Amino acid sequence: MTDPLQETKKNIEGLVAIALTSFTEDLNFDKSAYKRHLHSISDEIGLTQDEGAVIVNGSTGECYSMSKEERKAVAEVAVEEIGDKVPVIVGCNHSNVNQSIELAQHAEDIGATGVMMLPPYYFTPPTKEGVLSFYQKVSKKIDFGILYYNNPEISKYDIPIEVLSELIKTTNVVAIKECTPHISKMEKVVREVGDQINVLNGQGEFLEPYAELAGTDGFISSTANVAPKMVLNLWENRSEGKLEKAMEIKNKLLPYLNFIADEGEKGQPRALSLIKEFTNLRGSSVGPGRLPLQPVDKEDKKQINKILEKMDLL
Repeated sequence: MTDPLQETKKNIEGLVAIALTSFTEDLNFDKSAYKRHLHSISDEIGLTQDEGAVIVNGSTGECYSMSKEERKAVAEVAVEEIGDKVPVIVGCNHSNVNQSIELAQHAEDIGATGVMMLPPYYFTPPTKEGVLSFYQKVSKKIDFGILYYNNPEISKYDIPIEVLSELIKTTNVVAIKECTPHISKMEKVVREVGDQINVLNGQGEFLEPYAELAGTDGFISSTANVAPKMVLNLWENRSEGKLEKAMEIKNKLLPYLNFIADEGEKGQPRALSLIKEFTNLRGSSVGPGRLPLQPVDKEDKKQINKILEKMDLL
């Protein structure tokens, strides 16, 4: 009989694309556009059940701005539309543990591969006891695996190795999206617990291909919404150990990465607004973002077009 925890772990590695959510101009969930966008990621990258995954309802997917019912609808569309060919991981971030449990159980019921979850994030930083209790309570209610979402920017908590080790022993955590800004911390996580869980570079292309040298099992990419084929090319060379070639591709992505990083200094909502506009302008409709995201202006659009032209994406 298949172990659902090991099944989740097996499927959370390689190139993991984190999908934007499509909204209409009046900011309702756009089911038709979302279906097309999911295919623009999974088909262009060529993700399969054997390599890579897609995460929905993450921070990049604006989970924080959606109702529980909307998040369930997004997950259902994703599993129905691409779940037969690529593992779908469903974000279940919530400051209310019972809401996280309900979302996780729904994801399991509809056939998702696993869930991604932040630690409690209203009172920051959380306590060790609060983190452990949160994941232990969720784990008692589901059978499949959890991708622990270590995002110090949101939780103000860069999970210590000793707490992560305790989570691995007592919960369904089988992988970590490691968003620490410190490559040395990422390398330490791999060294200390990489034989027990999968460690993914949560900073994506920004820390590639260096994260390969740190021993990570793959990386999570929001850039896959904008430049899926370039991201695939980067991953293929990284996974084959062709790091010089991978670096060449990374350098081709730098106009986009540098622009997002620079604008991100003004706040994460600013960066996400721009990522959505990059995606819209390159031809995959995801619509506008919900508050606290703000519309981009004409100058932004001009700059985005210049960058897309420079990257041969128009």
